[in-house]
Amino acid sequence: MTRTPLARKIPALINAIAVCTIVALGPAAANLIHYRVSPGALAQYIGCEPITLFAGLTLAWIAFSSSQRGSLLGVGAGTYIIYTMVTVVFGQDYSRYDGNGELFFPLIVVVTASALFTVVECVSELVKHQPLAVSRRHRVMLFVLGTMFAFMWISTLAQSNWDSNPEYQADPTLFWLVKYLDLSVIIPTALVSAFVWRGTYRVAGMCVLAFSGWMTLAIAGMQIAMVALEFSPVGALIVAGVMLAAASVAAWLMFTLKEPVERHN
Repeated sequence: MTRTPLARKIPALINAIAVCTIVALGPAAANLIHYRVSPGALAQYIGCEPITLFAGLTLAWIAFSSSQRGSLLGVGAGTYIIYTMVTVVFGQDYSRYDGNGELFFPLIVVVTASALFTVVECVSELVKHQPLAVSRRHRVMLFVLGTMFAFMWISTLAQSNWDSNPEYQADPTLFWLVKYLDLSVIIPTALVSAFVWRGTYRVAGMCVLAFSGWMTLAIAGMQIAMVALEFSPVGALIVAGVMLAAASVAAWLMFTLKEPVERHN
């Protein structure tokens, strides 16, 4: 059995501890961290908290897994955590809303840095070994997820009257940050990777699919929290249901990837 390298084990365990800490102190649990955002944005943060905790626990598991499937899950969970921490740090309106989120900046740095180290190590493991056996259905699923993201965000940007958009008026910094990350990084990366997913780009496609699956799950969590806290109509649960179904399919495709059989001479 191949031993798990310390380059994966130590950062992954540090990240799991840090993520559990920040979620336990956050608005969904002890409520000791007060982020400087509007109540509506805070509801979205609360919806993401269980997903973030799940991602941290996933990294704790892959710390003891030397499989390529574990590496793939580590890439997805780690990149999702990094994305979430970026939106937390740069999405707050520090001059407009009361809070103490900046006091926990060192903890957020630990979460981000440990996740980044874990992602880099997991990607290197995927590149170094023979890639997992993928099929056309993985490419199709990635294209579907990218298209779903595109329709969601472009429909929001298509609004011409920003004065009537409460999300924009309440948190313009967070609004543009999320739109910038999604429209310039997440959506084009997913769509391009789906088209070039072959040969040397196979690892890239698998990594993007893993990350997209986590993002889909996070969107579902946000929609559910927004409805539960009465910031969105009940109809938003339809979006949550679609996202949960898509995330389930993406997870199934990743868990059914076949590990290559090592041949010994």
